[in-house]
Amino acid sequence: MKSYFIIIIFSYSLHAQNLFKVKPKYNSSNLKLLNEWVFQSMKTITYAENEESETIFKDDKNQETIKFKKSGEIIYFSDFDGRRNTGTGNWLIKDDSLSIITNGDTINASYKIFNNILSIITVDKETDEFYGFKTIMEYIPKGH
Repeated sequence: MKSYFIIIIFSYSLHAQNLFKVKPKYNSSNLKLLNEWVFQSMKTITYAENEESETIFKDDKNQETIKFKKSGEIIYFSDFDGRRNTGTGNWLIKDDSLSIITNGDTINASYKIFNNILSIITVDKETDEFYGFKTIMEYIPKGH
């Protein structure tokens, strides 16, 4: 009788696994983010009385790599005009929103990957002291 009961429990558990699927943490869209990315450009649009735009491109003085790991860790290296910065932090996504937490700072942005180009977009609203602005950072996968 005891072995019969175990067989029933085992059969039920196999059937239940087919009814309830474990939902993966990552979907096909955000799995593309898991990569090492190389900086290509940064465009800043300032919403002053007259809209202003400035773009910085990758060159010997402007370099950055960021690596998004499946564990939620981000590893980065940047060198902009001789100011080097390296470190690690954490990242998380929800829909098309990306949060990066490093050194106690949090960057909230939107992101998209189109034609193998990662765009990270931040928007800062106007304050009493500063005009509002949008920054668009573009990266390509390392090795491309």
